[in-house]
Amino acid sequence: MVDSTLRDADRDALPVLQRIQAPLIWARLTTGIRIEDLQEKRFEEAIHLLKKYFIREETLCRASELADDPVSVESFIEVVLIWMRDMISLAAIEEGTGKLVGLVLNRVNGLLDHTRSFSRIRMMKGEAFNNVMELRCFMHKNFDVFEHYNVDQFFRFYGICVKRSFRDKGVGMGLLKASLNLARLMGQTVAMGIFTCVQSQQMAEKLGMVMHYEIEYSQWIKNDDLVFDDPGAGNYSAMLMAMRIPDVPPTNFVTEELQEAAKKRITPQVKEAWSETLLQKETHSAVPHQESSVKSQSQQGSKT
Repeated sequence: MVDSTLRDADRDALPVLQRIQAPLIWARLTTGIRIEDLQEKRFEEAIHLLKKYFIREETLCRASELADDPVSVESFIEVVLIWMRDMISLAAIEEGTGKLVGLVLNRVNGLLDHTRSFSRIRMMKGEAFNNVMELRCFMHKNFDVFEHYNVDQFFRFYGICVKRSFRDKGVGMGLLKASLNLARLMGQTVAMGIFTCVQSQQMAEKLGMVMHYEIEYSQWIKNDDLVFDDPGAGNYSAMLMAMRIPDVPPTNFVTEELQEAAKKRITPQVKEAWSETLLQKETHSAVPHQESSVKSQSQQGSKT
């Protein structure tokens, strides 16, 4: 496969409109991977990657056997496409081949979205998918990021996926770091994610995130049955982790040129989307109490 993404010199020679439409390159890793915008032309490739790796290997998806439930797979893809259409997810691309080898799904969560997401869960089909989303929503409801950090919106990592042969090469950390820089340039001050395996939890901790809420898989019971009975070796719990985004980006990670390009290209899109969302006058009730019994551990530091 020939690399279809423009090199920097070729990009500079293009007319302004074409340059704006070309993906922004957020970082180049020493392992021959670049981090760039996940554009719509790669959505099909991204879905293929997620179906091959994420739904088969991510802790909650694997333990609930989501890949073997066609209805749940369909619901998963439907939701993921909604996330990707926000156009703030990032892709890891192999230099030279142009192949997609990893991605991180990002969104900005606002107070209105917070309520709407719980209502939307009831409309999703597939037992396995709903099991996954119920746990995530339960955690989100039981730790109020908005109140704790005193914000009305925050940047959220929804999922990270790296092709198996490209793991342990800094790709996952590169995607998270680039996402933080994107969030910073969008004016976001807080980042949050629910991390379900020990590897992602360790990455989040290295990034500076702290654990605020935790649920042990052995304690997540629904109708007297253990929902996630095989989370994998070393994976004992799901953790809601968050952080205040540092004002200063990591040294040499974001160039001045990239900052200007991101401000001109991404921020107006997001602001327009937020304006449209806030104008909608929809009223949604919170998701009803689940028929689950769970012992959870909560660690809430003082507000910073």
